[in-house]
This record gives sequence, C-alpha cells and structure tokens, in this order.
Amino acid sequence: MVIEMSRGYAIYSLSGITIIRLTKEPGMKMLKAIIDELAERELYRARLWDLSKIKFNMSYTDLQAIADYGKKKFLKPNFLAMVVGSDFAFGEIRQFMAHREEGVAAANVFHTEEEALRWLHSKRKEIEV
Repeated sequence: MVIEMSRGYAIYSLSGITIIRLTKEPGMKMLKAIIDELAERELYRARLWDLSKIKFNMSYTDLQAIADYGKKKFLKPNFLAMVVGSDFAFGEIRQFMAHREEGVAAANVFHTEEEALRWLHSKRKEIEV
C-alpha cells in the first residue's frame, strides 16, 4: 500500500517493513522531508531505503548532516537497510553508517533487496514493529 507518493520517491509498507524507493537523486530537502514523514507516522522501526535505481552521490558533509538529522528524529530502536546499485554508492553508504553508529539504529547496506529484506525480517524480532 502506497502511503506517500511524490516526485522522486514512494513510501509504502510490506509485511511490517517500510520501503522507501527513490527514483531520482535526492537532495537534503527531499531526504529531510522523507525522514520527517517517517518520524511523524512512526514508520521507521524497520525500513528499507531502495537507492538502487539512482546515482547516489552526496558530499561527506551532507552524509554526516543527514545522519545527524535522522538520529534526532528516530528515537526508538530501529533497523535500517539500504540497497544500492553500485560499489561507489556502497562505499558512500558505509560512510553514512559510520555516523549512525552512535544512535539507536542498527544499519546495514546491501546490493539486493532480497538480502536487505531477509536481514530486516531477522531483526524485527528484536523490536516491536
């Protein structure tokens, strides 16, 4: 079920997991809007960000800023899986994850959605979703 559709992304739930699919390269404004929506609706406890169809290229400063922004919004324990389409994006997401380690989120990056979903389903037992 799609709960939010906008230019550049869609948010929906599948078996208790919130999926965020990006269809265009995000800027800080878009990422903050998505995070705000997830926090407001409390849809962040188990989430999958699908970045596989876009060229994900953010500066180190922006990666750090968005990680800090998410930590302030997502206050309950949660699990974050990110699916990327390139080795370059994989490396960038690993940098992002380094800034998320001090928060209440456990994060991981994957090359396929199947791997990400399997990991999220295994982690859902650890929190109330």
